[in-house]
Amino acid sequence: MKHRVGPCIPPQQTDSNDNKIGYYIMAIFNQARFVRVTAERDDGFIEFDFSLGDADLYVELIMPRDTFHQFCADNKVTFLDDQQAQAIDEDRKKWSQAGI
Repeated sequence: MKHRVGPCIPPQQTDSNDNKIGYYIMAIFNQARFVRVTAERDDGFIEFDFSLGDADLYVELIMPRDTFHQFCADNKVTFLDDQQAQAIDEDRKKWSQAGI
């Protein structure tokens, strides 16, 4: 059975060997995971940025406090410190003004 494979997997790896596809999936899930807390709200929710592999590329998420702590434990995240967060902000600002 042929697998439909996304563009991140080289064409030579698209045979029916599940181990090759599994290798790429494991490579993705074994990447470092980063969290940057952006707000702790009065209603018990935490807003944060979550990154997989590259702290500069992230998704914004929001979770109840207990769920957030469990999420961080399950994903074995590294919390970004203030200096790392500032570097990301400066880089983001640079790119947002690139077209000006």
